[in-house]
Amino acid sequence: MTLYWNPKAATSKRVPIIPIHFYNNDQTRKFKIIFEGITDENKLVHFEKVIGPGQ
Repeated sequence: MTLYWNPKAATSKRVPIIPIHFYNNDQTRKFKIIFEGITDENKLVHFEKVIGPGQ
């Protein structure tokens, strides 16, 4: 399930962080974060990480 989608998210040297806000139930123990995008040099970027207790 996608909790956050922003096709216009962009960073710069002045603002290097993109805040992500979402709401979830209290029963979920882990999240899988997938980041995909394109750099200024037109290279594809793909990053995956599972976060949760004990991670």
